[in-house]
Amino acid sequence: MSIIIVTGACGFIGSNLVRSLNRLGLEELLLVDDKTKIDSRQNLEGCKFIKCLDKKVFIELIKRRTLNMPVSTIFHQGACTDTTEQNVNYMMHDNYVYSKEILDWALMSNINLIYASSASIYGLSSSFEEVAENEKPNNLYSFSNQSLMTWYALGSRDVNLRLSGFGTSMFMVHMKVSREKWPL
Repeated sequence: MSIIIVTGACGFIGSNLVRSLNRLGLEELLLVDDKTKIDSRQNLEGCKFIKCLDKKVFIELIKRRTLNMPVSTIFHQGACTDTTEQNVNYMMHDNYVYSKEILDWALMSNINLIYASSASIYGLSSSFEEVAENEKPNNLYSFSNQSLMTWYALGSRDVNLRLSGFGTSMFMVHMKVSREKWPL
């Protein structure tokens, strides 16, 4: 039986995705998150899954190709979503390098991928048609997302890049039920 991986599983969106998968009867889940920042017991209370890995451990396993589990799908929700973050190295590593590693692994392993993109790449643009001219990121978070989407778009034109996946653009909204304290 194949497993489903959910990155960013301990956050608000990720933990609710895990709950939704559980409601569908899916419990063969490998969860991934930065365990130094989020107390996974709180957001994942009552959820069923195989294991929760720290994202550094997970990325090393996939870099070495030593994650010895049959994987059918990755829901990649893990990234730094703090629109006020100013540390370029941290943001680009968390949102670009980390995500690129996951995309590469999914491609090489023929794994379906659903990743969280961000509508923030349009920044202050008044037009939201999906063309490069409309992308006007206005902070480091949206720039890191635009960089990844550009890399993916350029690579997907290559005949050898056949990734079975799609991105979901999300708007960050402040919700009362979120237990995390995200700066908006």
